[in-house]
Amino acid sequence: MGDLTSAHLRTIREELQEFANQIAASPTYGTPPRTDIAGFIASGEGLLSCLDDGSSQPKKKKRKPNERGGGEGDSDAYPSDGSGIAGEDEAGETEAGEGGGGDADADAFDEPKLLAFLNDIGRLIRLKHNAPPLGKEHLEVLARQAHPHQRKGAGFLHQAGAGRFKGAILADPPGLGKSLTALLAALAARQSGDGPILIVVPASCAYQWMQEIGKAFKHGTFNSLHLKDGSVSPFDLSRYDIVVATYNYVASERSRISKYLKAVAAYEKKETLVVPRRPRVTLLSEIFGMDGKPMGRTLILDEVHAIKNFRGKTYAAIFELRCRYIQCFMLSGTPLDNTWRDVYALLTLLRGHPIELPIHLLLAFTNYDGFMENKRHLAVPRGNYLLRIIRLMDAVTIRRPPQIAGLALPLCTLEVVEFTLPDRDVETSNDHFIEYKKASGAKNKGTGSSKSNKSNKMMGWKSLTLAEQWAYHPRLPDILSLVRKSMKSGMNGGNESGDALKLTDEEQTQLDEWRRMLRQDGNWRSARVDVIADLVDKLRDLQPDVGIVIMADSTYFLDVVQAAMEEMYQPLHCCRFDGRKGPAVRHQALATFAEHRGPKVMLASRGAGGQGLNMQSANVLIRCGPWWKVSWEEQAVGRVHRQGQTKAVQVFELNAKGCAVEKARMDIRQQKDETIQRIVRPITRADNAQMPYIGRFS
Repeated sequence: MGDLTSAHLRTIREELQEFANQIAASPTYGTPPRTDIAGFIASGEGLLSCLDDGSSQPKKKKRKPNERGGGEGDSDAYPSDGSGIAGEDEAGETEAGEGGGGDADADAFDEPKLLAFLNDIGRLIRLKHNAPPLGKEHLEVLARQAHPHQRKGAGFLHQAGAGRFKGAILADPPGLGKSLTALLAALAARQSGDGPILIVVPASCAYQWMQEIGKAFKHGTFNSLHLKDGSVSPFDLSRYDIVVATYNYVASERSRISKYLKAVAAYEKKETLVVPRRPRVTLLSEIFGMDGKPMGRTLILDEVHAIKNFRGKTYAAIFELRCRYIQCFMLSGTPLDNTWRDVYALLTLLRGHPIELPIHLLLAFTNYDGFMENKRHLAVPRGNYLLRIIRLMDAVTIRRPPQIAGLALPLCTLEVVEFTLPDRDVETSNDHFIEYKKASGAKNKGTGSSKSNKSNKMMGWKSLTLAEQWAYHPRLPDILSLVRKSMKSGMNGGNESGDALKLTDEEQTQLDEWRRMLRQDGNWRSARVDVIADLVDKLRDLQPDVGIVIMADSTYFLDVVQAAMEEMYQPLHCCRFDGRKGPAVRHQALATFAEHRGPKVMLASRGAGGQGLNMQSANVLIRCGPWWKVSWEEQAVGRVHRQGQTKAVQVFELNAKGCAVEKARMDIRQQKDETIQRIVRPITRADNAQMPYIGRFS
């Protein structure tokens, strides 16, 4: 198509214009936006023309109320999770008043309206408490029996989807069967003519969801699809009852559309002679909605805390997708994953509440105006403000305790294993951590230029990375450039992309040489690795069939541990579950691990293996060090301590004595968790618990 003649182009434009005029004349469809017509052109054919108004310039998309400028990518994590050390906002923002709400937005906030809203939703909490379990007529499709708490949860979701908020948050702890609960509610709400139920999940969970759907329902009851590429057209989606896609997939569709529209604009301005090729998209096709109907009734977002960064590209894609569905069920065992402000992104996916901008969250639930301007990012809910956010969270969330009648899990114990680093390692680590704090302090003062602040940030990240590397293994700094590339791609972060890291030939050679070096002359050894190896030896001596999951932030440290496991006196074969491999390979690793008899080890990165997985074939979890968030720890434990576990579970956490960066991690996770628990504990109730007192705000 790159050599189209001008006559051909005129013919295409004339045909499109005529078709658009026909649609515009229809009272059903109205005037289509510029991207609607593109939905009828095959991939690589034709151009977008401004068919609605005849202008030659593309329309600028109006920013939605919740969107803010900036935000490259979605990861909030390693190493920037440590930003709280220097008093910086943990989400990587400046202040909620910037970019998404200045003084005018603050002045527009309606306090009386908020109080009236909070008083009104007290009745919704009562409705939740009294929500009937899902009726037996909705359970006939099941191949196995649903637990009472799943029927109760599905009953609440079914009620909430049709209610004020058009959705809800299902926040049961990991391992209580949130997947089936949400599916039952979605199926109960489905009506004739509805589009498919769409489930969006992290890449590491997609295969598991497809397995769950296959096992939970009678064979042939539902037609399900794992949407992995553009081979399925928007029209083909109507053939399926349930569609599973990943957050990455949805984000990639939005990215392709954005690039295409930019290319069209450049072509129309005659900045390029290359004819833009229209991308193939499925979920975000503008075909949906042309008839005024939603794409479907129910959108399910699993591990929804993965999109808490409302400035990120993945969140923006999900927000756009949410607008095409009537109701939205959000699943997460840790909905407040990083700070209490994580709730903002979740609230934007619900309806019927007055929190329209980030600054509204602070004005509604903190004494925001009582803080000095440069300290407002430290505001947290206290006193009456705390009661306010508890009320809101209680109305939109159902969360039961992990100890549910009839679902007693085996004992789970935690042991902290302290050890001593060599003097050189701990001193070098602490020196780098001091440099990190200095760089963070200079950046947070905000007195320098944007260029110098960016330089301080980069130096801070480098120093923090080196501090952690020296605390783990003295050979890790040898591949600092590869580690930084991994961090940039999200592989060592909280929102691991799930895509294999693409290395250049030179980088791959460097990594291969480094791995070979580890196996020479015991180079894999370090104080931390020795503790792990000794612990594994003791565990397999005591339990010949022990299943051990060793989880770490860094996939490169897992390379060191793998060398240790395979070079020790009695070698152990290790399975790997991390972002270097694609979803299919990781799924096979889980199956291999589950089927293996005798002692076995799974090496998992926290980003890929720390959420959404079922690993009941393991009964020991070794966390190679403390993490920035309690929520990460809870998610990791939930991989092995969950329904189906028959053995007592042991959790070990390694802590290096005198290590400043590890102490900082422990301090920060405690500080964050204290605020989060003040909100989460009061809304966590068993189904048969007493109804809480609901007062009035004035």
